[in-house]
Amino acid sequence: MPEDLFDNKYAMDFEEAVVFIKNYFEKSLKPFSLSEEYNRASGYWGIKYSGNNTVIFISSGRGYLEHEVILDGKKYLLTDFEKKLAHIKVASKKNILFLLETIKKLIDTY
Repeated sequence: MPEDLFDNKYAMDFEEAVVFIKNYFEKSLKPFSLSEEYNRASGYWGIKYSGNNTVIFISSGRGYLEHEVILDGKKYLLTDFEKKLAHIKVASKKNILFLLETIKKLIDTY
C-alpha cells in the first residue's frame, strides 16, 4: 500500500532536508555537484545538482515536495518511471529518500 511507504504528515525543515539530500548525493550520486541552493523566508526552499548533462532539482513550498529531472536536455516525469511517486505530498525524510532512490534508479538505467 502506498500510504505505508510514505509519510505525508510531517515535513522536514529546510536545514534538515538539505543536509539529508546533500549526504545522499555525497554517498550515492557522486558525479553530481551542488549548483544551487535557496531558502526563502516564505517557506520555500530548493536544491539543484548538475553533472553529466543532467540537472536534478528538489524543492519544497511550505512542506510540499516537488522535483524535476532533466537528462540530456529532456525533462523526465518521475511518476512515469515510478507510479508510487504520485502519492508523495510533503518533504518528509521517508518521502525524500524514496524520491532520491527513484532518481538514482532512473539515472542508473539511463
